[in-house]
Amino acid sequence: MATVRIEKRSKKAFTLIIDHGIDPISQKRKKETRTLETDDINIVEAERLKILAELAEGNYKPTSKSTVEEYFDYWFETPLAQKLDPKTKGHYKTLYDSRIKSWIGDKKLIDLTRDDLQRFYQRMIEAGQIQKPDKDGNPKPFKPISKTTMLHYHRLIRRVLNYALIEDEIIKKNVATRLVLPDPAPQADYDPDEELVKVLSQDEIIKLEIEAANTPHGNLVAVALRTGMRREELLALTRRKRRHYLYKKSFVMDDRDRIPN
Repeated sequence: MATVRIEKRSKKAFTLIIDHGIDPISQKRKKETRTLETDDINIVEAERLKILAELAEGNYKPTSKSTVEEYFDYWFETPLAQKLDPKTKGHYKTLYDSRIKSWIGDKKLIDLTRDDLQRFYQRMIEAGQIQKPDKDGNPKPFKPISKTTMLHYHRLIRRVLNYALIEDEIIKKNVATRLVLPDPAPQADYDPDEELVKVLSQDEIIKLEIEAANTPHGNLVAVALRTGMRREELLALTRRKRRHYLYKKSFVMDDRDRIPN
């Protein structure tokens, strides 16, 4: 449950500390502050009670002084975000936690500009893909970030700013709208074909089928070679319930069956 407390941090102002509790996903405490330029404790107490009522009724909205981090944390709790598919929301949280929060999170929402976003995307290009260290803890070689990944970040930022513009009316325009993203230039030492799927020749396919024919996985290898199924699809096959067709002849997956030639 959210709490609101008062702190006296200067002679002519009070600060309200709005504690939203522990985020269930990031496991970090979410706090927000509001400064009231007054020395009248009664005014501050009235504002504290107003915020508590808004929190209880679900009508609380951040102020125009909110940072990008504070507003994103708030947005993830809005009805719109709660209706998202869990996988989509999880993906958004990953994007936010990975770079948005740490790179532009301390920027005031109303002060965010198109130049800020351009610098953000340029920094992404320079940093490349986010990669986990290898098994020995060493960093992996640099890999350029793709335009698709940059678009994922941009669509999330644009969506959240649109909510701030239309629903909360705390910004005057969405600076992410119609923003042209910089193109990630391939690095000189980067091989674009490094991770492409290697296609087997006809002779290699025949040789692989022959070699695998007398193994426990012979049928599975043949299905993969002849249908182009992905790994997830192959793992989902059951022994008797799924029928597949090769060369217009049907067969049932079974350890005892042989695939027709």
